[in-house]
Amino acid sequence: MAPIKSFWPLPGGIRNYLQTLIKILDYIKINSPEFEQIKNWLILEYSLSSEEKTSKGYLDVIRRLSLFKIENSKYIITDFGNKVLSTKDAGLVFDILIDKIIGIKEIVEIIAQKQPIDKRTIHIDLEIVLKIGWQTDAQVGWRLNWLLSLGIIETTSNKYYLTEFGNEKKLELKEIALTKFEKTEKAKEEKIEKISHSDLEDKLQYIGDFFEFISIKRPRINEMLPEDRKLKSSNKELDGLWIKKIPMGGKIYYPIEVQIGGNLSDTIDRLETVSDFAQKALIIIDEEQENILRERLNSKRSKLLDKIVCMRPEDVNKIMSATNALKSFFTVLFN
Repeated sequence: MAPIKSFWPLPGGIRNYLQTLIKILDYIKINSPEFEQIKNWLILEYSLSSEEKTSKGYLDVIRRLSLFKIENSKYIITDFGNKVLSTKDAGLVFDILIDKIIGIKEIVEIIAQKQPIDKRTIHIDLEIVLKIGWQTDAQVGWRLNWLLSLGIIETTSNKYYLTEFGNEKKLELKEIALTKFEKTEKAKEEKIEKISHSDLEDKLQYIGDFFEFISIKRPRINEMLPEDRKLKSSNKELDGLWIKKIPMGGKIYYPIEVQIGGNLSDTIDRLETVSDFAQKALIIIDEEQENILRERLNSKRSKLLDKIVCMRPEDVNKIMSATNALKSFFTVLFN
């Protein structure tokens, strides 16, 4: 059977795939059911939808691992399935996944080399190594959930790392060629343009200008504050500020912070200082720090929470490219 590219979960919760697998194999061994019988059992056991494709989809996950077969319309456990059922060995199931599922081995190797590592980075590295063409990280997510269920990896703060058991299993694997990962790093640098804090500020100023804001790089906080709220220490700065003038209506402010390697507490302090006068606050931030930011604002019930708009550095690049394309179009059209 060809290696499996599209692989899916099992019911029962992401930490319980192994238990669900064992339970289904046990039911098949005892009953040798036809489809309708096992479908009805799955619906009752796991509160599944009554749609036929739901049960078929879950069963197909196990069949493609060669743990049961269908003979004369009956589901029959294979010798391999019997071995999994009798041992209930997570390591054995992991070995099956390594053998049959595209990307499992590579994901373990990527995590081992870069742990702790987030799902998005795993997806990028895996795409560069395998060139598999996944546009979303869904398939990566299902594989990570299987590895979590088998105790190979663990997660905290949305980052993944190998467990002691995972490290033991990794040592049993044939090592992926180091050159692949050297190429990964080089290709990753080409795929995601590395931009500095100042580069991002410049690009955001350019984007703001294009959309006819008054766009300021490194403005003093006091530029947003009314006279009675101005800070005595007037040298505090934002990373950027977009201002929209409203005829007969004053100004609308959009403060900007680029949170790349800086102090998150300072960023929060600056934005909370001006939040009363901001329409929205734009923050360039990675996923992990965004989660921390939102937790902190939520814990203190900050009104800033309803005003923040978070973007990734690569999103700024995309908007910059689109802005340049629009600018070129306008130049051709109107000049």
